[in-house]
Amino acid sequence: MRLALPLAIVTPALLAAACGDNIHPDDGDTSTVQSDNGGAPDAGVDADIDADAPDADAAARQIRAELVVTSPECFDAVAAYEVRAFYVDDNSPVTQLECHLAFDNSGSADSCVGRHDFGEGGEHAFNVDIQDLATGAVAHADLRRVVDMPLRPDFDFDLHSCGLHMDFNLSAPMAQTRVVTVTSADGALSERLGDSGGYDFAAYGNYTLTAYVEQERPVGPICSLTIPYPITISACDHEHGPSCADW
Repeated sequence: MRLALPLAIVTPALLAAACGDNIHPDDGDTSTVQSDNGGAPDAGVDADIDADAPDADAAARQIRAELVVTSPECFDAVAAYEVRAFYVDDNSPVTQLECHLAFDNSGSADSCVGRHDFGEGGEHAFNVDIQDLATGAVAHADLRRVVDMPLRPDFDFDLHSCGLHMDFNLSAPMAQTRVVTVTSADGALSERLGDSGGYDFAAYGNYTLTAYVEQERPVGPICSLTIPYPITISACDHEHGPSCADW
């Protein structure tokens, strides 16, 4: 039997996701771009200053932009983004900021802080346009950021139709912890099996297989998923059915 998760989980009792705080203040991506008031612009930056800015003196101040992206969701490729801007001369923040972002899956947003669902994890493109509303200064940058892969494990196990042996495999490429345990119906037996291999039961009866995966991210939550699955280990009917040797 193959369980493709999280689609295989149909009730809340079968899913326990723990998303603890694992965000460190210095872990955000702080690559920057800045506007240019004269001379050759920085590589990859297309910036300009509005000649009709409200304050001509203030308009001479260059601005730089910062984009921070984290992955707050465990089971979906969602990016939480924040665009910040600072004046180059004294590193003070731009307090009246307007932002426009375009994403590589055709979405866009007109907010400096928000969330976007990319559908798939990995490296994605963020096209950022900012404007200082106090001076009219603008800047543009084409940036790439990584969105963490969702935690989506596959749990396969094969009980055949009878007999005391089981083969199993728990696959979750982005999880650092992957383990399968088996427990009897009355709780008398509990064994840690690892993430793949074979297991021989000591007796026929009802058991519970439990798959557990855990993914810790550099920036974002600690994600975990627990999937219990009840099974029955049956004796072979040598008279009316296949023998255990056939399996």
